[in-house]
Amino acid sequence: VKRIDLEKNGIVWFSRSPANNTYALAMKKDLAVKYNLTSLSELPALLNKKEELYFSSNDTFYNRPDGFKALQKFYGFKVPRSKIKFIANSGSGRALTRGQVQVGLIFGTNWQIKHHDLLVLKDDRNFFPVYSPAPITRKDVVTRYTGLKEIFSKITPLLENETLIRLNYLVEKEKQLIDDVAMNWMKKAGLLK
Repeated sequence: VKRIDLEKNGIVWFSRSPANNTYALAMKKDLAVKYNLTSLSELPALLNKKEELYFSSNDTFYNRPDGFKALQKFYGFKVPRSKIKFIANSGSGRALTRGQVQVGLIFGTNWQIKHHDLLVLKDDRNFFPVYSPAPITRKDVVTRYTGLKEIFSKITPLLENETLIRLNYLVEKEKQLIDDVAMNWMKKAGLLK
C-alpha cells in the first residue's frame, strides 16, 4: 500500500501505530468471568452447552462476505438468526449493559469498552483484519518539512488501544473538545512542552 500510494498518488505513509481499531466481539466483564471466556475460540464450547446468548451485529458486518457468517465458520460456532439483534456499533455497549445481548460487535478502540466495563474477546486465531492508524501526507509536504518522520515516530508508538479508548471516552462521553484532548495527551506524554 505504501509503495502503490506513493507511486500513483504521491502519498507518503508513516509507520503505523500499535492500536488496532478492527471489529471485535465484547462482553460485560462480569459475564465473561462467569463463563470463563476470554477468547473467540472458546465460544463454540460455550454455545454447545446451549447457553442462552444473544449477539449484536450491525447490518453491514452481518451481510459482508467476510463478516458475521464468515466469523462463525472460521471459529466453528453457529448463532441462529433469531439470537442476533441488529444494533449500530454505537449502541452495543448499552445493549450489553442492559442485558439485551450478551456478546456485542464493537470496534477495538470504542470508548464504550471503558464506560461499560467490557471485555473484548481475544481474536486468538486472527480472523479480523488489522486496522492500525497511520499518519499520511502528500510527498511535497514531506519534502518541505523534513522533520515530520521524526515527529510521527515519537507519536505513533504511543497510540495503543487503551490510550485511544481513553481519548475517545473523553471526546464521546465527557464531551471534551478533540483539540483539547489531543493537546493534553501530547503534553502528558512529553511530546509538547
